[in-house]
Amino acid sequence: MQSKNPKYWGVSPRADYPKYGSFATNVVDEHKNLLSDFQRDKWCVLVVGSYTPQKPIDSETKRKFFQLASNWKNETRRFSTSLHKTSNDNYIDIMLLGTEVIPIILEELKRKSDHWFLALKHLARKLNQEDPVPKEHLGDMEKMREDWLRWGERMGYKF
Repeated sequence: MQSKNPKYWGVSPRADYPKYGSFATNVVDEHKNLLSDFQRDKWCVLVVGSYTPQKPIDSETKRKFFQLASNWKNETRRFSTSLHKTSNDNYIDIMLLGTEVIPIILEELKRKSDHWFLALKHLARKLNQEDPVPKEHLGDMEKMREDWLRWGERMGYKF
């Protein structure tokens, strides 16, 4: 939640943006006149207080998610490739539920490694976040899983 009159604590490298989500980015964009040209390029303003992007998930969305996930798993059980698994209509409908389902996906991923990476990448982009998986981890499900779980923790999700 954004404050109309934020109180500033200081500046921090732009690399810290993921820790504070799009809130820090918005604050910098809205108050860039407070920063010198150098600071604007290299630093961001941090706001006192905490920011957690996670909102309570309503029961209907949870029900839809688990129904779609169950259908997706049943319909793609016999496929081994990510392409077949992620092109399923149920998987696409899960992504269409929006960023609200990120903590559920992270919880599922924490419980068991599965093909949630495309959905997470799509939903992270909606939050103006980059894919946290480095190129050298692509194809290694366990490393990709760890990268996404670390991202979720950095973003303040509870799962």
